[in-house]
Amino acid sequence: HVTGVDINEHGVANATRLAQARGIAARADFQRVDAHRPLPFPDASFDAILSNDAMCHIAGRLAVLRDWHRLLRPGGRAAFTDALVVTGQVTHEEVAARSSIGFYVFVPPGENERLLAEAGFTLIRVADLTAGAAVLAERWRDARLQRRDALIEEEGESNFQGLQRFLDCVHRVSVERRLSRFLYVAARSS
Repeated sequence: HVTGVDINEHGVANATRLAQARGIAARADFQRVDAHRPLPFPDASFDAILSNDAMCHIAGRLAVLRDWHRLLRPGGRAAFTDALVVTGQVTHEEVAARSSIGFYVFVPPGENERLLAEAGFTLIRVADLTAGAAVLAERWRDARLQRRDALIEEEGESNFQGLQRFLDCVHRVSVERRLSRFLYVAARSS
């Protein structure tokens, strides 16, 4: 059984629709929840928690990780990616461009590992996924450029250009290894 949470009601509606279309709605439940706050589930109710590129939007990361620890059964695993680990020099213009489409929290190397330990987790694995982030940003930027006119008509020139600058920045700082994306896998031991 999968329980998915998202603050975006459109994301929840889309996930629900896709689960129904694929015949798995009985095993998949999606809810609109603010992941910054304690999740509305009983203690020890999950075997695993997965968060893909959402942790970089959470300022109170330690509280969130402690809540995940509460939610996991003994031996349960938590995995999350963080695309904003500062691994080199980043200018204020790059920080502004990289954070132009939402609220972001940049962290130094070792911060996620420290927070996981403080929340009671045992770190199992850290994997560097930066190269994939660079490729994805480049492909997304280039695909948008090929559909420039239609996208400008849909989202406006300013939004189009803003997202292109964002993707350019993500690609550049990832290729140059100044902002990195990591996967963290940890276990609840007790």
